[in-house]
Amino acid sequence: MKLRELLEAVKDKKLSKEQIEDYYGDLTHVYSSVCMELSDLKKKEAFYFIDHKQDSDVATKRAWRVTVDGQRMIELETYKNVIPRELASLKNRIYALL
Repeated sequence: MKLRELLEAVKDKKLSKEQIEDYYGDLTHVYSSVCMELSDLKKKEAFYFIDHKQDSDVATKRAWRVTVDGQRMIELETYKNVIPRELASLKNRIYALL
């Protein structure tokens, strides 16, 4: 299941406690993967700054952001912000079902 599909699936209000717990676990693992991939891209970004130095750091950053890896980094940064909120929501739903 892809991340967007997973995020849509957890919105279903009719999920059982067991299903919510399973999604919580899945989302936790996805969050870890996102963080690891983001770490790799930040390393690539650091070397990009050395290899493709522009007139300013801002210009270099903008040049990085339009690369395929830069675009992926933007996506992952968004996911890194969204997933903890979804995890908190799932946790609240689990406690509500106790």
